Amino acid sequence: MKTPSFAFLLVLAAAALCLCTLSRPALADGKPLSIEQLRTLVTEMTQSRKTDDEVATALMRVTLAERLESELVDTLAPLLPGPLAKEQLELLESASAALPQAAALQPALPPLEAAAQTDLLAKAKAYLARTASNTPRIAAVKSIKRYQNGGKLAATYSGGGLSDAGTSTSQGSSPYIKLIDSDTAWAVLADAAELPATEVDTTHWGSNGKVNPTLPPLFANTLFQEASQNGGLHFVRWETVRTRHLAVFAFALNKKQSHYGINYCCFPVSNSTGSPTGGTATFQSESDWKPFKTSAPYHGEIFIDSETGAIRRTVSVADLKKFDYVHTESILIDYGLTVVGQNSVMVPSDSILDANITPNGESFAGGYSNRHMLITASYSAYKPAH
Repeated sequence: MKTPSFAFLLVLAAAALCLCTLSRPALADGKPLSIEQLRTLVTEMTQSRKTDDEVATALMRVTLAERLESELVDTLAPLLPGPLAKEQLELLESASAALPQAAALQPALPPLEAAAQTDLLAKAKAYLARTASNTPRIAAVKSIKRYQNGGKLAATYSGGGLSDAGTSTSQGSSPYIKLIDSDTAWAVLADAAELPATEVDTTHWGSNGKVNPTLPPLFANTLFQEASQNGGLHFVRWETVRTRHLAVFAFALNKKQSHYGINYCCFPVSNSTGSPTGGTATFQSESDWKPFKTSAPYHGEIFIDSETGAIRRTVSVADLKKFDYVHTESILIDYGLTVVGQNSVMVPSDSILDANITPNGESFAGGYSNRHMLITASYSAYKPAH
């Protein structure tokens, strides 16, 4: 019998590797998972009797290519071995909220023709005029949960850069995200948009690794106006959200057309108390810290109910520079109607802010910390504002 050549054996090995790769869901190695691959991953880990910690660790490494729907979370959660894995599954739901819905779940409806797009956008404009424009000031209870990776932030600088307990990108940092705090406060809204807080929290977050966004996002009324006037608003697909068929319109605005503001507090100024190339500097005075402020071009999507013209969801994504202290920011907001006094008012119900930041302000350095942050908020108990 002829001995197989070395080249032939290499071909067989490559084929086997290819089949193995196709049969296993890819983790966060540059290959995001589909929803079906995630389902397969959870099923295989369950059948293998993986521990809660093992499953949580695997799910923390997952990046999704499609939106994880709450219905699938409800289906998969009972299969998971414990609370750690369930928390990571819920985080995947939040982190994927701004992604497109899986194609298999999108309604099988024909694309909107140009005339139908014009009609639906006119219906949405009228809906906003009735329910959002010139509406009275109202208040709501805003419940906030904050998730992020990384540990306690060191407040000292050395020649090698500010260190960040396990999160420095130069050290192969952990990407794992966990709940770090929660809070409840009153929010005031007018014209279906949250107003800036009267007292801005300027706490120096260096001691605990938090960097605080201080501006509310662009809400539906302003966003729709900007997108309609300058953003090239156009139909891209249908989606089903909470049983409603929604027409998804995409847009993009350059910096001159945009009112998208970024303001995060606060970052250490590394060269204010010492040289960034030698010695050690500590951050103790007001002048050692500064906010990061900029205006940004942005793109996004608006989800419109095909029957009523109601705007049910908006997604906005800031187009930031790689060397900015805030590397990425995307914001999803869901909307509904509530009655306040005698008025039927459009209001936000939930929001998710997803950002990557450099909490040390060291974007220019060879090794810097990069923190992934999720802030979820829900609004309730609406009433007239005093």
